[in-house]
Amino acid sequence: MVCFREFLLAGTLTVIVSGCTTTATRKVESNKKGIMDAYLSGVKKSDGINQQEAVLLAQSQLIFRGDDKRFYIDKPEITLEDERSWRIRFYSLNKTWAEVSASSNVLILVDKKNGNTRWQKEE
Repeated sequence: MVCFREFLLAGTLTVIVSGCTTTATRKVESNKKGIMDAYLSGVKKSDGINQQEAVLLAQSQLIFRGDDKRFYIDKPEITLEDERSWRIRFYSLNKTWAEVSASSNVLILVDKKNGNTRWQKEE
């Protein structure tokens, strides 16, 4: 009887955990599609780059490079570096203390005139 309960509990936890993983994966893919749709329809480099366009450019760069699973793509920190560029910082996804101590963030500079991007890793 005890073995049956343990088996039932283990099976239930497996279903719950795998369901959460599937839901999280769908949400990430949905966000990724939304970002790319907004990038394709909303960024017009010919009239200069505003803050919203700068974020979309930076987010799309993470996706193009395959780094969207390594950083919090939906939570950028946005600052105006100077008159010429936006600073968009993305923080590293960390799951363990070892990853926190070994990880670095990424800073993407977006030119306000033409949308060119430059990457800087932060320790």
